[in-house]
Amino acid sequence: MRRWLKRALVTVSLGSALSVGLIGFAHTEAGRPLLGWMKGAPGCPMIEGDASPESIEAYRTRTLQKQLVHASEEAHLTPALDLSLGKSTRVDVKRFATRQGGRCEDTAKQAALRCVGFAASSRLSDVYAQFDPEGRLVALDSFSDLTAEAAIAYFAARRSELERKVGPVTKISGVSPSTAQLATPYARSAVEFEYKRYSAKLSVMNFGKRGTRVRQQYQWLAPSEVAAR
Repeated sequence: MRRWLKRALVTVSLGSALSVGLIGFAHTEAGRPLLGWMKGAPGCPMIEGDASPESIEAYRTRTLQKQLVHASEEAHLTPALDLSLGKSTRVDVKRFATRQGGRCEDTAKQAALRCVGFAASSRLSDVYAQFDPEGRLVALDSFSDLTAEAAIAYFAARRSELERKVGPVTKISGVSPSTAQLATPYARSAVEFEYKRYSAKLSVMNFGKRGTRVRQQYQWLAPSEVAAR
């Protein structure tokens, strides 16, 4: 495994490594080396090619239920970029990508969409959207490869929007999101919004010579899935 990726992995928690967000990352060029670390994860069709949409969603649900087991407050809204978890559909995601200059293709037996080719003005590089068997958007993972200054500004803007639409940040980790603090390769700043049926994780990380990346991870649980946990 390349040295930069080994060092980057130190900054990622084991829980995140099992999340659908990392499954989305595994579908990007930079993330493919991670596949060897994810054997047995049914949410990744590149490993478990015969996994059904139902089993993919069941795995995602179980993982998120454990993550949100102590969350008791409801999110005001359930945003994921300009989409809405639990409401937006595959058609909505494709329309969103088209408006931003991107294109999408089906993956995981049509349980997910991967969208790339976005216009620079969108500040998006790669989007992975996952749907439940009812066709609802339940998880979205996006990456934005930007200059350090642009990444920090975008991170701040996304955090502000989530605080306004969802509620207060529930966890802060890493360094301060400033140019000075993020100047060190693999330095990372992150915030999380963990609510009863909604999770949003926002981070900005210095990938050394590869530049600075903003990552956004969104997930949602249906009411019945909360009652079952």
